[in-house]
Amino acid sequence: HQMIASGGRLRWWLSKCLWLGLYALAFWSCILLVSSIATAVFSSSFNLTVTQDGGNLLLYDTWDYVAHQSTLGISAFLVIAVLVSWALCLIQLALALWVRSVLGYAVNVALLFSSAFFFNAMLPGQYLMVARSSLVINSGVSPHCGAYLALAIGLCSALVGGWRFLRMDIIDKEF
Repeated sequence: HQMIASGGRLRWWLSKCLWLGLYALAFWSCILLVSSIATAVFSSSFNLTVTQDGGNLLLYDTWDYVAHQSTLGISAFLVIAVLVSWALCLIQLALALWVRSVLGYAVNVALLFSSAFFFNAMLPGQYLMVARSSLVINSGVSPHCGAYLALAIGLCSALVGGWRFLRMDIIDKEF
């Protein structure tokens, strides 16, 4: 009924893709809000710049820590995190059309698990960890590379998933 009300399969698919983007934005906005409240309660100042105190809390080696104040600060990390989260949601949505939803979830878990243990710029989970960003450490992953990777993954997932959705029998999918 919702698909008929939306005016067709393509519009419904695009609305799903945009909904996932709004979901990723809401998720990271909630994280920023909770972090802001915790900072206001337990600290005297709040800003979105990278400081030496952050490196000390994360137990960084001083040789690799970015010595200068980042002009982009944590706000660049948040933009990349929203884009990568959106791309991961689109991967899972597209895979749910080809295989079961649980397998799509398993692919995302495998991507994030491998990102935690392998420092490779092609793994999207690298861009969800501020401790691996070049905004914080000199040898970190580039925010620009993360944006391009997220856009490429998201676009490919949306196109492949949309192609599959436009050609599949949705009534049989329910059973």
